[in-house]
Amino acid sequence: MERVGRRSVVGFTVFWTLSAFAAGVAWSADAAKRPRASDDDPPPLVVGDEQAGAPSKEDESEPVIAPRVKADADESVPAVVGKKPAKPAKPDSQNDPNSPDYRPEGTHGPKWNDTLQSVKKELGELKLAGGGKKDDVNDYFVLGTIDIQDHKATVEYPIREGLQKAAELMADFMTDKPKDAFRKWRGVGRVKNEKAAEGLAKNARAKSIEGQLEAFKPAKPGKKSLDDYFVVGTGELFPATQNADIRFHVVGGTSATASMLLEFILAGSDKTKRMWHVFFRAHTEEEANTYIAQLRNWYDTMEQQRAQMAAIYNAKTTRRC
Repeated sequence: MERVGRRSVVGFTVFWTLSAFAAGVAWSADAAKRPRASDDDPPPLVVGDEQAGAPSKEDESEPVIAPRVKADADESVPAVVGKKPAKPAKPDSQNDPNSPDYRPEGTHGPKWNDTLQSVKKELGELKLAGGGKKDDVNDYFVLGTIDIQDHKATVEYPIREGLQKAAELMADFMTDKPKDAFRKWRGVGRVKNEKAAEGLAKNARAKSIEGQLEAFKPAKPGKKSLDDYFVVGTGELFPATQNADIRFHVVGGTSATASMLLEFILAGSDKTKRMWHVFFRAHTEEEANTYIAQLRNWYDTMEQQRAQMAAIYNAKTTRRC
Protein backbone atom coordinates (compact mmCIF):
# COMPACT_ATOMS: atom_id res chain seq x y z
CA MET A 1 0.00 0.00 0.00
CA GLU A 2 1.27 3.43 -0.85
CA ARG A 3 1.63 5.45 2.31
CA VAL A 4 2.43 9.11 2.58
CA GLY A 5 3.82 10.30 5.87
CA ARG A 6 2.13 12.99 7.83
CA ARG A 7 3.48 16.45 7.24
CA SER A 8 2.57 19.99 8.23
CA VAL A 9 2.06 23.14 6.22
CA VAL A 10 2.87 26.45 7.91
CA GLY A 11 0.62 29.38 7.04
CA PHE A 12 -1.35 27.65 4.32
CA THR A 13 -3.73 30.48 3.54
CA VAL A 14 -4.65 27.01 -2.89
CA PHE A 15 -4.25 28.31 -3.85
CA TRP A 16 -5.59 28.22 -6.79
CA THR A 17 -7.44 26.42 -9.25
CA LEU A 18 -3.84 28.58 -8.22
CA SER A 19 -9.15 26.43 -10.13
CA ALA A 20 -5.76 26.64 -7.99
CA PHE A 21 -4.69 23.56 -7.17
CA ALA A 22 -3.96 25.51 -9.02
CA ALA A 23 1.52 18.32 -10.24
CA GLY A 24 3.55 8.31 -14.11
CA VAL A 25 4.73 6.62 -16.92
CA ALA A 26 2.89 6.80 -20.30
CA TRP A 27 0.81 3.80 -21.24
CA SER A 28 0.18 3.62 -24.99
CA ALA A 29 -2.96 2.48 -26.72
CA ASP A 30 -1.49 -0.96 -27.45
CA ALA A 31 -0.99 -1.67 -23.73
CA ALA A 32 -3.97 -3.98 -23.80
CA LYS A 33 -1.98 -6.35 -26.03
CA ARG A 34 0.85 -6.73 -23.51
CA PRO A 35 0.60 -9.48 -20.83
CA ARG A 36 -0.26 -8.37 -17.33
CA ALA A 37 2.80 -7.96 -15.11
CA SER A 38 0.89 -9.08 -12.03
CA ASP A 39 -2.55 -9.20 -10.46
CA ASP A 40 -1.94 -5.62 -9.38
CA ASP A 41 -1.80 -4.48 -13.02
CA PRO A 42 -5.28 -5.12 -14.52
CA PRO A 43 -5.95 -4.76 -18.24
CA PRO A 44 -7.15 -1.42 -19.57
CA LEU A 45 -10.81 -0.80 -20.05
CA VAL A 46 -12.68 1.35 -22.55
CA VAL A 47 -15.25 3.57 -20.87
CA GLY A 48 -18.77 2.33 -21.38
CA ASP A 49 -22.22 3.83 -20.87
CA GLU A 50 -22.86 2.21 -17.50
CA GLN A 51 -21.60 3.88 -14.33
CA ALA A 52 -20.96 2.35 -10.94
CA GLY A 53 -19.77 3.64 -7.61
CA ALA A 54 -16.72 2.77 -5.53
CA PRO A 55 -17.02 0.44 -2.51
CA SER A 56 -18.47 1.61 0.76
CA LYS A 57 -16.64 1.30 4.05
CA GLU A 58 -18.77 -1.71 5.03
CA ASP A 59 -19.78 -3.55 1.87
CA GLU A 60 -17.86 -3.77 -1.39
CA SER A 61 -21.14 -4.18 -3.27
CA GLU A 62 -22.43 -0.80 -2.10
CA PRO A 63 -21.67 2.25 -4.23
CA VAL A 64 -19.41 4.94 -2.87
CA ILE A 65 -20.71 8.49 -2.82
CA ALA A 66 -19.44 10.39 -5.83
CA PRO A 67 -16.27 12.27 -4.87
CA ARG A 68 -16.96 15.87 -3.98
CA VAL A 69 -13.58 17.41 -4.59
CA LYS A 70 -12.00 18.40 -7.88
CA ALA A 71 -8.52 19.70 -8.60
CA ASP A 72 -7.93 23.08 -10.11
CA ALA A 73 -5.38 24.29 -12.60
CA ASP A 74 -4.82 27.52 -10.70
CA GLU A 75 -2.15 25.80 -8.61
CA SER A 76 0.23 26.20 -11.51
CA VAL A 77 1.39 29.60 -12.74
CA PRO A 78 4.10 30.75 -15.13
CA ALA A 79 7.55 31.85 -14.03
CA VAL A 80 8.42 35.49 -14.39
CA VAL A 81 10.91 37.09 -16.78
CA GLY A 82 11.39 40.63 -18.03
CA LYS A 83 13.69 43.38 -19.25
CA LYS A 84 16.12 45.07 -16.90
CA PRO A 85 15.19 48.69 -16.16
CA ALA A 86 16.78 51.33 -14.00
CA LYS A 87 16.68 50.54 -10.26
CA PRO A 88 13.53 52.08 -8.72
CA ALA A 89 13.75 54.47 -5.81
CA LYS A 90 12.77 53.06 -2.42
CA PRO A 91 9.83 54.56 -0.57
CA ASP A 92 10.54 55.82 2.94
CA SER A 93 8.85 52.82 4.57
CA GLN A 94 11.50 50.53 3.12
CA ASN A 95 14.19 52.46 5.01
CA ASP A 96 12.38 52.11 8.34
CA PRO A 97 13.46 48.92 10.21
CA ASN A 98 10.13 48.92 12.07
CA SER A 99 8.11 48.81 8.84
CA PRO A 100 6.90 45.51 7.31
CA ASP A 101 8.18 46.90 4.00
CA TYR A 102 11.72 47.36 5.33
CA ARG A 103 14.39 46.01 3.01
CA PRO A 104 18.08 46.48 3.95
CA GLU A 105 20.49 47.64 1.30
CA GLY A 106 22.31 44.93 -0.60
CA THR A 107 19.66 42.22 -0.27
CA HIS A 108 18.55 42.34 -3.91
CA GLY A 109 19.87 39.55 -6.11
CA PRO A 110 21.06 40.16 -9.68
CA LYS A 111 17.69 39.18 -11.14
CA TRP A 112 15.56 41.21 -8.73
CA ASN A 113 15.06 44.23 -11.00
CA ASP A 114 14.21 42.03 -13.98
CA THR A 115 11.66 40.17 -11.92
CA LEU A 116 10.23 43.38 -10.45
CA GLN A 117 9.46 44.85 -13.85
CA SER A 118 7.96 41.61 -15.14
CA VAL A 119 5.70 41.34 -12.08
CA LYS A 120 4.64 44.99 -12.38
CA LYS A 121 3.67 44.43 -15.99
CA GLU A 122 1.60 41.34 -15.16
CA LEU A 123 -0.12 42.93 -12.17
CA GLY A 124 -0.74 46.13 -14.13
CA GLU A 125 -2.74 44.14 -16.66
CA LEU A 126 -5.12 42.77 -14.01
CA LYS A 127 -8.68 43.96 -14.51
CA LEU A 128 -10.14 46.03 -11.71
CA ALA A 129 -12.93 44.07 -10.03
CA GLY A 130 -16.20 45.94 -10.36
CA GLY A 131 -14.84 48.18 -13.09
CA GLY A 132 -13.69 51.75 -12.82
CA LYS A 133 -10.43 53.59 -13.33
CA LYS A 134 -7.24 51.92 -12.18
CA ASP A 135 -5.07 53.66 -9.61
CA ASP A 136 -1.57 52.16 -9.31
CA VAL A 137 -0.98 53.91 -5.98
CA ASN A 138 -4.24 53.23 -4.09
CA ASP A 139 -5.64 50.02 -5.59
CA TYR A 140 -5.32 46.83 -3.51
CA PHE A 141 -3.72 43.72 -4.98
CA VAL A 142 -4.45 40.18 -3.77
CA LEU A 143 -1.59 37.82 -4.51
CA GLY A 144 -1.19 34.06 -4.34
CA THR A 145 2.06 32.25 -3.56
CA ILE A 146 3.17 28.61 -3.35
CA ASP A 147 6.39 27.62 -1.59
CA ILE A 148 7.35 23.92 -1.47
CA GLN A 149 10.35 22.84 0.61
CA ASP A 150 11.12 19.34 1.91
CA HIS A 151 7.74 18.12 0.60
CA LYS A 152 5.90 20.72 2.68
CA ALA A 153 3.79 23.30 0.85
CA THR A 154 2.95 26.77 2.10
CA VAL A 155 0.28 28.69 0.23
CA GLU A 156 -0.50 32.28 1.15
CA TYR A 157 -2.66 35.16 -0.09
CA PRO A 158 -0.90 38.42 0.88
CA ILE A 159 -2.57 41.78 0.23
CA ARG A 160 -0.69 44.94 -0.71
CA GLU A 161 -1.86 48.46 -1.42
CA GLY A 162 -0.23 49.90 -4.52
CA LEU A 163 1.29 48.31 -7.59
CA GLN A 164 4.89 49.04 -6.55
CA LYS A 165 4.61 47.37 -3.13
CA ALA A 166 2.80 44.34 -4.57
CA ALA A 167 5.44 43.90 -7.27
CA GLU A 168 8.32 44.31 -4.81
CA LEU A 169 6.84 41.65 -2.54
CA MET A 170 6.67 39.14 -5.40
CA ALA A 171 10.15 40.08 -6.63
CA ASP A 172 11.49 39.33 -3.14
CA PHE A 173 9.52 36.09 -2.96
CA MET A 174 10.81 34.77 -6.28
CA THR A 175 14.45 35.86 -6.05
CA ASP A 176 15.14 35.06 -2.37
CA LYS A 177 14.12 31.41 -2.51
CA PRO A 178 16.48 28.69 -1.24
CA LYS A 179 18.09 26.40 -3.82
CA ASP A 180 15.90 23.42 -2.94
CA ALA A 181 12.64 25.39 -2.87
CA PHE A 182 9.94 25.46 -5.53
CA ARG A 183 8.06 28.75 -5.76
CA LYS A 184 5.35 30.21 -7.95
CA TRP A 185 3.05 33.20 -7.68
CA ARG A 186 0.02 34.72 -9.35
CA GLY A 187 -2.16 37.80 -9.19
CA VAL A 188 -5.50 36.79 -7.69
CA GLY A 189 -7.25 40.12 -8.19
CA ARG A 190 -7.28 43.92 -8.04
CA VAL A 191 -9.87 45.88 -6.06
CA LYS A 192 -10.50 49.38 -4.71
CA ASN A 193 -10.51 48.82 -0.94
CA GLU A 194 -9.03 46.56 1.73
CA LYS A 195 -12.33 44.95 2.73
CA ALA A 196 -12.95 43.80 -0.83
CA ALA A 197 -9.38 42.48 -0.97
CA GLU A 198 -9.88 40.45 2.20
CA GLY A 199 -13.05 38.93 0.76
CA LEU A 200 -11.24 38.03 -2.46
CA ALA A 201 -8.43 36.33 -0.54
CA LYS A 202 -10.91 34.40 1.61
CA ASN A 203 -12.77 33.17 -1.46
CA ALA A 204 -9.53 32.10 -3.16
CA ARG A 205 -8.49 30.07 -0.14
CA ALA A 206 -11.88 28.34 0.03
CA LYS A 207 -11.36 27.15 -3.55
CA SER A 208 -7.84 25.96 -2.83
CA ILE A 209 -6.89 22.34 -2.34
CA GLU A 210 -6.61 22.65 1.43
CA GLY A 211 -9.84 24.63 1.57
CA GLN A 212 -11.66 21.88 -0.32
CA LEU A 213 -10.13 19.18 1.87
CA GLU A 214 -11.27 20.98 5.01
CA ALA A 215 -14.81 21.14 3.62
CA PHE A 216 -14.92 17.43 2.68
CA LYS A 217 -17.23 15.52 5.04
CA PRO A 218 -16.03 12.44 6.95
CA ALA A 219 -17.67 9.10 6.12
CA LYS A 220 -18.72 8.60 9.75
CA PRO A 221 -20.47 11.10 12.03
CA GLY A 222 -18.25 13.19 14.23
CA LYS A 223 -16.42 16.48 14.33
CA LYS A 224 -13.93 17.09 11.53
CA SER A 225 -10.30 17.33 12.54
CA LEU A 226 -7.21 18.66 10.77
CA ASP A 227 -5.64 15.30 11.70
CA ASP A 228 -8.20 13.22 9.78
CA TYR A 229 -7.02 10.70 7.19
CA PHE A 230 -7.81 10.98 3.48
CA VAL A 231 -7.98 8.36 0.75
CA VAL A 232 -7.04 10.21 -2.43
CA GLY A 233 -6.44 9.18 -6.01
CA THR A 234 -3.96 10.85 -8.32
CA GLY A 235 -4.19 10.54 -12.08
CA GLU A 236 -1.76 11.45 -14.85
CA LEU A 237 -3.56 11.74 -18.18
CA PHE A 238 -1.68 11.43 -21.48
CA PRO A 239 -3.79 13.48 -23.92
CA ALA A 240 -2.26 11.90 -27.04
CA THR A 241 -3.59 8.44 -26.14
CA GLN A 242 -6.28 9.38 -23.59
CA ASN A 243 -4.79 6.84 -21.19
CA ALA A 244 -4.36 7.62 -17.49
CA ASP A 245 -2.09 6.16 -14.83
CA ILE A 246 -3.78 6.29 -11.43
CA ARG A 247 -2.61 5.68 -7.88
CA PHE A 248 -4.43 5.47 -4.56
CA HIS A 249 -2.94 6.94 -1.38
CA VAL A 250 -3.69 7.21 2.34
CA VAL A 251 -2.45 10.49 3.79
CA GLY A 252 -2.74 11.68 7.38
CA GLY A 253 -3.66 15.30 8.01
CA THR A 254 -5.32 18.02 5.95
CA SER A 255 -2.14 20.02 5.46
CA ALA A 256 -0.02 16.98 4.60
CA THR A 257 -2.61 15.84 2.05
CA ALA A 258 -2.68 19.27 0.44
CA SER A 259 1.13 19.34 0.32
CA MET A 260 1.27 15.96 -1.39
CA LEU A 261 -1.33 16.94 -3.97
CA LEU A 262 0.29 20.32 -4.70
CA GLU A 263 3.69 18.71 -5.16
CA PHE A 264 2.17 16.10 -7.47
CA ILE A 265 0.42 18.71 -9.63
CA LEU A 266 3.38 21.05 -9.90
CA ALA A 267 5.84 18.28 -10.74
CA GLY A 268 3.97 17.43 -13.95
CA SER A 269 5.14 18.18 -17.48
CA ASP A 270 3.43 20.00 -20.34
CA LYS A 271 2.89 16.64 -22.06
CA THR A 272 0.49 15.31 -19.43
CA LYS A 273 -2.37 16.56 -17.29
CA ARG A 274 -2.31 15.79 -13.59
CA MET A 275 -5.53 15.50 -11.60
CA TRP A 276 -6.62 14.42 -8.13
CA HIS A 277 -9.69 13.05 -6.45
CA VAL A 278 -10.79 12.53 -2.84
CA PHE A 279 -12.69 9.31 -2.18
CA PHE A 280 -12.89 9.07 1.60
CA ARG A 281 -12.23 10.95 4.84
CA ALA A 282 -11.78 8.97 8.04
CA HIS A 283 -11.17 9.80 11.67
CA THR A 284 -8.64 6.96 12.08
CA GLU A 285 -5.87 5.45 9.98
CA GLU A 286 -7.44 2.00 10.37
CA GLU A 287 -10.67 3.17 8.70
CA ALA A 288 -8.69 4.69 5.84
CA ASN A 289 -6.59 1.55 5.33
CA THR A 290 -9.71 -0.62 5.26
CA TYR A 291 -11.31 1.60 2.66
CA ILE A 292 -8.28 1.83 0.36
CA ALA A 293 -7.98 -1.98 0.32
CA GLN A 294 -11.61 -2.18 -0.80
CA LEU A 295 -11.04 0.57 -3.35
CA ARG A 296 -8.09 -1.24 -4.94
CA ASN A 297 -10.00 -4.52 -5.04
CA TRP A 298 -13.00 -2.71 -6.47
CA TYR A 299 -10.88 -1.31 -9.28
CA ASP A 300 -8.99 -4.52 -10.04
CA THR A 301 -11.96 -6.92 -10.18
CA MET A 302 -14.91 -5.02 -11.61
CA GLU A 303 -14.95 -3.70 -15.16
CA GLN A 304 -17.82 -1.29 -14.68
CA GLN A 305 -16.02 0.31 -11.74
CA ARG A 306 -12.87 0.74 -13.80
CA ALA A 307 -15.00 2.45 -16.41
CA GLN A 308 -16.17 4.91 -13.77
CA MET A 309 -12.58 5.51 -12.69
CA ALA A 310 -11.64 6.31 -16.29
CA ALA A 311 -14.53 8.78 -16.46
CA ILE A 312 -13.31 10.50 -13.29
CA TYR A 313 -9.97 11.25 -14.95
CA ASN A 314 -11.42 12.00 -18.41
CA ALA A 315 -9.60 9.03 -19.93
CA LYS A 316 -10.56 6.22 -22.29
CA THR A 317 -8.48 3.69 -20.37
CA THR A 318 -6.73 3.59 -17.00
CA ARG A 319 -4.01 1.58 -15.31
CA ARG A 320 -3.48 1.36 -11.57
CA CYS A 321 0.22 1.79 -10.82
